[in-house]
Amino acid sequence: MKWASVLLFVVLTLGMTAPVAAWGQLNDSQQPGSVLVFYKFRHLPVPDVTDTDFTSTFSTQFQISVTCPRDSTCLAFQPVTLEFHWVCPGPPSGGVCTERNFVRRTTVNGSILLDTNSTPPPCPKGYLIAWVIDTATGARIKFDGLLGNALIRETEGVVDNAIMAYNALPIQASDNISTGDGTDVNADLALNFDGSEYKTVTGRIFGTVAYENLPPTMNNIVETFLTLLTLDVQSNRPNNPTFVDLNFYNEFEVVKSASTNFTCWTEIELSSIDATLTQGGFGRRGLVASTRAEKVPIFLSDTSGPATLVGIIETEEETAAEVLLGQYVYPFHNDGTPVPTTFVPND
Repeated sequence: MKWASVLLFVVLTLGMTAPVAAWGQLNDSQQPGSVLVFYKFRHLPVPDVTDTDFTSTFSTQFQISVTCPRDSTCLAFQPVTLEFHWVCPGPPSGGVCTERNFVRRTTVNGSILLDTNSTPPPCPKGYLIAWVIDTATGARIKFDGLLGNALIRETEGVVDNAIMAYNALPIQASDNISTGDGTDVNADLALNFDGSEYKTVTGRIFGTVAYENLPPTMNNIVETFLTLLTLDVQSNRPNNPTFVDLNFYNEFEVVKSASTNFTCWTEIELSSIDATLTQGGFGRRGLVASTRAEKVPIFLSDTSGPATLVGIIETEEETAAEVLLGQYVYPFHNDGTPVPTTFVPND
């Protein structure tokens, strides 16, 4: 009976710990990482012809700072090299997500400033991802010291300017890798966010949203946008589209079900998802909760199934005369369930 009790304890212990090992290590978005994901950039150095007054231009500025990783000792002016990749969205039905890469160098306790004007991306919208590499060899390494933010500047005419800011998403390397060691443990040249190379990210999002109040109206105009992206990307190669179902709730728990799909990245207005998601048609504020994101098979050369999903919510308020009152942005929350992911850079 004694040994039976011990065996039962071991079986129960293994039963409780096995799912954690199977899913891998979950990322902590509040700690510096070896990878940084900037959810969104906008680059429009000439007036936007889709704008009614033809005067808006956009640029994005990034600041990346480096701190010494936890439990590490760093030298004065220790060099740190980062490889950056612009990632562009593909067609909504699936297709090639264009990528362009570049390298920048700094030091521990130093910072990098860059913008879309001096280092232009190959598209007007998308996301930026960066990771630490060995200065001599260019191989990816663990160095959980990256943090950063982005400023998106909109210039309209002479005096009407707006700035939107957000913090980047840091992703740490695996706990099984020592600082300074290579992260490409399986030598496949991809970034594996599955706990073996880098920690995992989730695939379900939650957030509070302001429902829209669109012109014509005598009240203030409210517009809300969702920026969604996946790290399950084959850059410069065909990509399956990512589908996600969304449930929108108002203050009284009434639900509207909707869905959207994108390839690699998207920015979509609430009224484009469902025209009734307005203050007059649904409510002032509420909750949006997604199901699990999923890549649907179209291209045999890409993966399908569960996909990572992260992003930000952006709301802009103006007077009825279109005088900007303010912009605010915040990241989605998640359900804490890891989704193994592979990002494949193709330079």
